[in-house]
Amino acid sequence: MAGILTLHLFLESSATATGVIADFENTADVTSWSFYNGGEFPGARGAIISATSLNRKCAELQYVFTPIQGSTAAFDPHYVLVQHTVSAQQSTGAIAVRFLQQLSSPDLNISIRITDATGQTLQYAAKGIPPLTARSSGAWRETNIDLAKPSQYWSGANDGVVHPPIAKIAVLLDATGKRDKGYVRFDDIELVGAPSSATTLELTGGTLIAPGVSLGTLAERTGVNLHFTNNTPVLDKIKTAGLRWVRMDFTWSTIEQVAGTYNFSSFDTLVTTAEARGLSVLAILDYGNALYTGGAMTPPRTTQAINAYAAYCEAIARHYVGRNVVFEIWNEPDVAGFWGGSPNAAEYALVLKAGVASVMRGNANARVITGGLSTPYELTYRYWDTLENLGAMAGASGFGTHLYTDGPPEERWTDILRLNDRVARVMPGKALWCTEWGFSSTRLSTTNPKNGHDSVARTAQANRVVRELLVGWWANLPLIVLYDIYDDGSNAQEPEHNFGLLAQDLSEKPAMTAVRTLLSFANGRTLAGLMQYNNAPSGVHVLRLDGSTNKVYIVWAEETAPAFTLLIPDLRAQIKSMTGQTLSATTVGGKLSLSVTPSLGPVFVQIPSDTSAPSVPANLSGKATSTTAVSLTWTASTDNVAVTGYGVYRNNTLAGTTASTSYSDSGLNLSTSYAYSISAYDAAGNISARSSAVSVTTLSASSSSASSSSSSSSSSSSSGTSPGTPGLPLSGGSSASPDASGSGIATNSSSAASSGGGGSLGIYSLSMLLIITSVRRIA
Repeated sequence: MAGILTLHLFLESSATATGVIADFENTADVTSWSFYNGGEFPGARGAIISATSLNRKCAELQYVFTPIQGSTAAFDPHYVLVQHTVSAQQSTGAIAVRFLQQLSSPDLNISIRITDATGQTLQYAAKGIPPLTARSSGAWRETNIDLAKPSQYWSGANDGVVHPPIAKIAVLLDATGKRDKGYVRFDDIELVGAPSSATTLELTGGTLIAPGVSLGTLAERTGVNLHFTNNTPVLDKIKTAGLRWVRMDFTWSTIEQVAGTYNFSSFDTLVTTAEARGLSVLAILDYGNALYTGGAMTPPRTTQAINAYAAYCEAIARHYVGRNVVFEIWNEPDVAGFWGGSPNAAEYALVLKAGVASVMRGNANARVITGGLSTPYELTYRYWDTLENLGAMAGASGFGTHLYTDGPPEERWTDILRLNDRVARVMPGKALWCTEWGFSSTRLSTTNPKNGHDSVARTAQANRVVRELLVGWWANLPLIVLYDIYDDGSNAQEPEHNFGLLAQDLSEKPAMTAVRTLLSFANGRTLAGLMQYNNAPSGVHVLRLDGSTNKVYIVWAEETAPAFTLLIPDLRAQIKSMTGQTLSATTVGGKLSLSVTPSLGPVFVQIPSDTSAPSVPANLSGKATSTTAVSLTWTASTDNVAVTGYGVYRNNTLAGTTASTSYSDSGLNLSTSYAYSISAYDAAGNISARSSAVSVTTLSASSSSASSSSSSSSSSSSSGTSPGTPGLPLSGGSSASPDASGSGIATNSSSAASSGGGGSLGIYSLSMLLIITSVRRIA
């Protein structure tokens, strides 16, 4: 049961909703929105209706961007929209719009329009990103729009600034490139104000979203791109960092310089030195050959050239039988520079089919991946459509993609889900491989001119590189290849020169240090899951790794997320930055307090497993308060972390639990003596031995107005126990079983009876414990 209740981030104060526009729980919420078909551009049809999707009531804006059959009317649809009037009270202090959306097709273009007090219309792109907890491209997407950043505006003040109060809000669906029908569903649309105060998040235990399948280790799926065949010092750095894969072009023109003769010697050096360091090789079978194609970067287009390429693929697969080599058919065939100046999906389909079949002829046990396209966007999706329609991916072992973006790595979650859907459809049982992904420090530079050597830019690169690996691990991608191992040049203003984990002189950049830090924390730990928490700011993420002796929480904020204070309720916690530096935290009220900002990057919070039980409660005393009730008090226990609560035992049977140092027990018999003892427990499930028992006698009918004095019993305390039920799994993986008294209370036989020792046993809520006790009494 490890990982069901773990970390929870409680948002004490964040962006506040100034006005909930609609939650669509009733029909009136939908009818208050008016539909408009963009009549100035004739032909669009549609409607707004109430709908329910994934157990959520919502509004559905339907569109039909197809002509009416047989109609001769003008047809040039541009958009449909629905509009709602906003009250001044709802829009007071609004700085953003927040809502959920669900699309009939992932390529739909959605916008939000605002009309302000001057009559100005401001339009905003409303790109929704599914949460990292989503495992389907059809999941609801969260959308957050900054009202200070319109994509276009017109009329009224015409200055791009919202002049309050907001008069109207609209949801618009763009018809550009669409000649079909579908919908956008939206829900919980609200105007959001500025935070009332700084956000505080507390690490106290919450709901863990498990991945559903074992994700394996991070290292086994992490690699880096190379541009050499013989560089032992760099391969040593790769091994030391903890990476397990290298990717390299095994260029056709290098291997076959004489027709029909294949020379693998330089690549043999790479494979041998890589294998000696525990590194597997992804060999890209790519580019042209002047012997057949007319140039080194001209792809095979004729039957003769494709047959020659196929022969090269078969020869290389046969040559590396039994070696740690996986094959990829071409690199970015959708890019002009890698496909003779004119990318063509139908041409690549022929090459892909021939390459996959030939590799499998050379080695029936080989793994061969489709060539990774440059980056997911609508052109590449159409390219993939062509490959799918031509059946070109049949027989491949995996579906290759590159996941480049200038935005945060997390925004690629949309594409990962969308591509996973395609893989399931086209290549059942296979997986999506990320064969290239990286960030140029030049593109992340904020200086003018851009400076990829700037320390701030290089730190930003490290931040995103670590997060791309975390996203890939959470997505269960079999491989995530970082681009690339070292800078390809020395020009600080050239983006292509600044993708490296190492500088051109092979000195270590922050990105390499950060990768090593991440892999060191991931080593020997499993990815238990992603934390889901209520009311946390958009863009704040927490992953939990479980080890044998500790847990590591990886906490980070995307670039647009607010800074926040993280409270860690365990003073033993070790906190490291993404580059492995110890972060200083202040102690506030017995907790560690750390300021977290997006620029800080992922923070590693390592908390040792708690196996120490609280001290035994002392000074237990009790008195009768009536003929059917007694009152108990005791001195608080201490714990290495914190005492969560106390178990109250009556005649060796659990009567209930309490978080305080007092307890009232009722429903008793008159003039009857009861023996009470107390144990303490903590959040980790450790339970102390029981206190010495005291005997308390309820009042008799004749003396109900007097109190009965308590006396200490000389009986010894029992062993540490858990308020569990027989056969119910406990936190240590064991099961509770009846004790000698037949009460059904689990006993930890290894615990010391009176020395304060306790077992690591599960703790249940007061209501559950009382239900369990009542059932036992009835039985």
